[in-house]
Amino acid sequence: AQDVERMTKRAMENFGQIDILVNNAGTGSTGLIIDHSEEDWEKPLQVNLKGTFLCSREAAKAMMPRKRGRIVNIASIAGKSGEEYIGAYCVSKFGVIGLTQVLAKELGRHLITVNAVCPGYIWTPMWENLALWFKENFSALAELSPREVFERRVKAVTPLRRPQTPDDIASLVAFLASNEASNITGQAINVDGGAVMR
Repeated sequence: AQDVERMTKRAMENFGQIDILVNNAGTGSTGLIIDHSEEDWEKPLQVNLKGTFLCSREAAKAMMPRKRGRIVNIASIAGKSGEEYIGAYCVSKFGVIGLTQVLAKELGRHLITVNAVCPGYIWTPMWENLALWFKENFSALAELSPREVFERRVKAVTPLRRPQTPDDIASLVAFLASNEASNITGQAINVDGGAVMR
């Protein structure tokens, strides 16, 4: 909390205002949830959910007097549909979507919009760790590279049959942070090639 307060104070000192906050930090644990240690469980909740709460709380305090602001939370399609082997990550992202809705209702009277972007399948270090776990635990995947495991998963569940890119996500974030999105709030919008249609 002290780090976030310092960050917010520095932003205000340097720029005089906060217009946009994008909560984009994320981490996850891999494996069966019954095998998770307390640390495996706590870390995604601390980074993904508590971090979003702390940053949103401080940024909103700076935005409210000006009656203006955009908060965009990076959630996940795993926050809409529980997935095996990334249980704590899913729970944290479900929480981010719930927090998004609460903040949208509470901050709407101050003309601050709060939305979530839900990426689908992007090749990241977290996905590489998950692919390695799949290789170790499923003999049918043992001969594949981590990237091949990832590509096979994407093609199996994504109608557009391609992974998402950082640019795919950034385009929606930029739109939600713009004036054109001034009447959109409380939404959790998928960018996932059709993998989750809700």
